[in-house]
Amino acid sequence: MPRRTSRWVRRALTAVRHLHEIGVLELPRRKVGGNAIGFSGAGYEGWEEAPAETVSISQARMIDRTTAILTLDDGRQLHVDLTGTGEQSDQYGGRAVVTVDLSGPALASMSIEEIRARLRLMPPLRGAWAGG
Repeated sequence: MPRRTSRWVRRALTAVRHLHEIGVLELPRRKVGGNAIGFSGAGYEGWEEAPAETVSISQARMIDRTTAILTLDDGRQLHVDLTGTGEQSDQYGGRAVVTVDLSGPALASMSIEEIRARLRLMPPLRGAWAGG
């Protein structure tokens, strides 16, 4: 299964910027229901309905998550969450920033170069958001 292309990322960033420029979002009508058992033991059903509304957008940013496998010297493989944002920073020369979520002493002692060399991206999962 192919990874997301830079074209996909550019389109997603453009969509997020466009939403922010518009400044408002139309939310559809919502209906939430539930069941409860009263003190008498009888069951009750209830629901709440909220009308459609227009809301202001105060901030918009793209967050892209993927998973990678990191292989340790002893052969163990760890799943690592990678999070990328489209935020530009002068600190990184205007490039996007990828955050690596790691835990555990074996990983904490590795240099960023060693982690980068060991990471292997996993293909995206098939599902409702696939196919972009």
